[in-house]
Amino acid sequence: MHLAKQPQSFGQLVNDGFRFFSPLFLKILPIILLMFVSMIALFVVGGILVGILPGIVSFVVAIVLLVATYFLISYFYAAQLIRTFGVLSEDETVINDTWSLAKQRYVSLLGALLIVSLILIGIAIVIQGLGYLLGMLLGSAAVGVGIVLIGALINFFLIVKFFFSMPLVAIRGERVMQAVRHSFDLVKGNWWRTFGAFFVIVAIPHIGFTAL
Repeated sequence: MHLAKQPQSFGQLVNDGFRFFSPLFLKILPIILLMFVSMIALFVVGGILVGILPGIVSFVVAIVLLVATYFLISYFYAAQLIRTFGVLSEDETVINDTWSLAKQRYVSLLGALLIVSLILIGIAIVIQGLGYLLGMLLGSAAVGVGIVLIGALINFFLIVKFFFSMPLVAIRGERVMQAVRHSFDLVKGNWWRTFGAFFVIVAIPHIGFTAL
């Protein structure tokens, strides 16, 4: 499937996104379903084990399950990104090698996910703490709420700036921090266009799956 390769407006990007999303969704649906089945099985088995095992053992099992969950998510996410790239570039080799490529790169993708998550969580904690402190010192809840809202906007801005970091790790095999810097460079001057891609490729599917 061929899409425009020149810089596009937000509206054009959204239109292109909807145009390719339907056939792309069918290609990655097996990966998504397999991820859900694996996660459900993990939670069911884990819940049973945690319920029947003694205290300290159940705690260790819970930690192991948490770690396994993150590894599973990164593995299937890498597979989704690689399969998406293969479909959009019409590269049958990439499509056929989806799982082997995901196996090679999912640990790096997990590192990228953790680093980006820690950055965003850290910023949110600092700004919320600052908002709470200023609200207390000034005796105004509105000030605290305003700062928290500003923090939320900063985090959303950064989420879009990080948009390409995961695909760069999964598809091109870049190192985590290299991918983060590369993503910032790619988004520079194209934030709204990138937001259009984020809106179609990430936000709408996430809302749809949450509704289901």
